[in-house]
Amino acid sequence: MHEKSDADLLREYAATGSEEAFECIVRRHINLVYATALRISRDRDTADDVTQAVFVILSRKARSLSSKTVLPGWLYRTTGFAAADALKSRHRRARRDLEAAMIDTVPERDATWDDVLPFLDAAMAALATNDRNAILLRFFQDKSLKDVGVALGVSDDAAQKRITRGLEKLRQFLSRQRVAVTTGSLTGLLSAHVIEAAPAGSAHAICAIAAGGSSVSVSTAAIVKGTLNMFMTIQLKSVALMACTIIIAIGTATLVTRGDNSAPPASVATTPVQALETLARAVSSHDPMAFRSVVHAETAAGIALVSTTETVVRAQARFRKALGEKFTPERAVLMDSVNFTAFQFGQNNLISAKTTIEGERATVRIPSRSDPARTRSHQMIYKNGGWRLDVDAKTEHATERNITAFKEVAAAIDRSAEEVQASKYSTAEQAVEALKSAAVVAASSALSK
Repeated sequence: MHEKSDADLLREYAATGSEEAFECIVRRHINLVYATALRISRDRDTADDVTQAVFVILSRKARSLSSKTVLPGWLYRTTGFAAADALKSRHRRARRDLEAAMIDTVPERDATWDDVLPFLDAAMAALATNDRNAILLRFFQDKSLKDVGVALGVSDDAAQKRITRGLEKLRQFLSRQRVAVTTGSLTGLLSAHVIEAAPAGSAHAICAIAAGGSSVSVSTAAIVKGTLNMFMTIQLKSVALMACTIIIAIGTATLVTRGDNSAPPASVATTPVQALETLARAVSSHDPMAFRSVVHAETAAGIALVSTTETVVRAQARFRKALGEKFTPERAVLMDSVNFTAFQFGQNNLISAKTTIEGERATVRIPSRSDPARTRSHQMIYKNGGWRLDVDAKTEHATERNITAFKEVAAAIDRSAEEVQASKYSTAEQAVEALKSAAVVAASSALSK
């Protein structure tokens, strides 16, 4: 009898709520989820809670997953989020208890595996999605090369190339952590140690919860809630990613408005890094004037993109003002953590930035805090008496769909501001959460067309 694929089982569960289909998914992938949770948490009880939480989340999100989703990859990433949330909560409750649990519950490993273990999941997270999925299928689920290719929709040769490339990147990551291991040794270690069987009865308990026949524990419910909040944050960052095409991650642009734009702004950046610092403050405080003072573009695509970006910046400023007027000025500070145009571009590590200046051009390279070997590069230009970010070399990202999404997000923010003014929300926190949801829906709708 032909075994149904993950996609077939997900489609059946999403369409009919088939308990049989969901149970098949759970039993097929529970060891992957549990082993990942155990490596990260180093505690079997926590790993069990995380495993339950991950499959509860799958049961809720099954209908929204694309037919192209590689389920082991999705489960692996979700497990990482859930385990991180569980650890965060556990640290808050009892740091000393956590440390004791880490000592008492980690299975004994040989010395080389002990070296690799603390860094493995960080190294996996750093891989490109295709490479990570290939490694997960080959080693974490012990699939044959042919099965890996079938799951990824590629030939055996292409699957082998992804596995080889993924292993080499894992080795390089570990090397940067001063863990010396050859690709051959890493292959053996993964094959020998990475699979961990989930406790007997876990699959049955998870299926009972998903079917509504059993309630989740308080700890599992907390992990589910925290992880779903992480998903919301990721969606918000996806919205922000549209803006990163014009702000920072690929450069920014100067808004060309009516009138003479040749005059220097009231405040100019005297160094390329100072321009980045000003830009970071401008987008986080929703200040369109400061934003314009440190960005530049001359092409039509760059001008169009930055125009819509400024529209979003102004909309956020209006929402912030409405929040302060309806509640208290102090509550407007809640908007500091909500920014649909500021994307992470290394602003938290500008102190380590390296600048190369050649005449009126400069490149700023900012190392990643988590992996100093990785850097973000930003092209700068000296115009009108000050340094600015230059977007004209990156206008391939100036798609009509992105511009439409910007406009839809700005409109959603303005609608939310009107709702605040109309006293729709009893607290500022409620208003901000509603804003997040509205912006995500608006962006997702525009980008899916």
